[in-house]
Amino acid sequence: MYAWIIPKDMSKPYLSPIFARAVHSEDWPENEKGWHEFCIALDYSKSNLIEVDTYSRAGVMHVVTIDSNTSDWTPKNAYFGSMDFLKKYNPEKICEEISSQDLEECIKIDKKYGYQEIRKIKAQKEKIMAKKLEYEIKLRNLKEGIVNSYTQYLFNIKKMDVTKARLEYSLESVKLAMLRFNNGKGI
Repeated sequence: MYAWIIPKDMSKPYLSPIFARAVHSEDWPENEKGWHEFCIALDYSKSNLIEVDTYSRAGVMHVVTIDSNTSDWTPKNAYFGSMDFLKKYNPEKICEEISSQDLEECIKIDKKYGYQEIRKIKAQKEKIMAKKLEYEIKLRNLKEGIVNSYTQYLFNIKKMDVTKARLEYSLESVKLAMLRFNNGKGI
């Protein structure tokens, strides 16, 4: 198992293997066991084992697992256990009782982990966001083009209506002039 460890003082989080996981030994009601769960991990300096509460009473997670592989573990039950070479220790006393050889083994295991963020996903997300922005700009330009075209269309219709009205007025004026001329028995 490998996890982000978030110290109780909420200082800088760091990565560490999880060497054991257990519940403090008391007869806790079933609904309270989660508040008493802890993990054994390396400290920030990577020189000693420490006990880290998985959750605080305020609901803050202090252990965020990023690799849950327990193939090299001896399970105590479905949720708890320890790495095989540490099964001889009581999880609640392991930090004080661990031998220097076993501590060195823990430090070696930590050095073997080569955790790296998956940057490919971030790069793909950035490309998708850039394409989305490009699409939104094209869509906005298209909408503006449609609005401008429609506005021009309406303007042209109004212009034609004005022209039509002028023509109708002119036609009425010619008819009226002809009527006057015919009534006056002109030519």
